[in-house]
Amino acid sequence: MNNALNLSLKYISSNAANSEKGILASPYGAIAQLTLEPTKTTSLSITYIHSHNNLKIVTGSELTSDPFNDQANAIVGNSFGAKAAWQPLCNLTPLL
Repeated sequence: MNNALNLSLKYISSNAANSEKGILASPYGAIAQLTLEPTKTTSLSITYIHSHNNLKIVTGSELTSDPFNDQANAIVGNSFGAKAAWQPLCNLTPLL
C-alpha cells in the first residue's frame, strides 16, 4: 500500500470475551477510516462508523430507557465523517 494512503479498521464490543454472545452481540461498533496524505502538510480523511446498541441502558427516565415504546429492541447507527487538515508551516516553533 502507498504511504500516502492509509486504511484503518477498528472493532469495539463490550461482549467480545463472552462466548455465549460473541463479537457481534449488542453493543458494538465497527469503524473504517481512509486517509490520504498527498503532501507532508496536507491530509484528507473519510470515516464510516456502524454501531449497534441495545435499549436496556437503564439510565434516566422511563422514556430514555424505552424511547420507541417497545417497538424496537436496538438502536442502529450509520455515521459518516470527513476531515481535512493543512499545516501551513512545517517548522513552527513556539515563542516563549
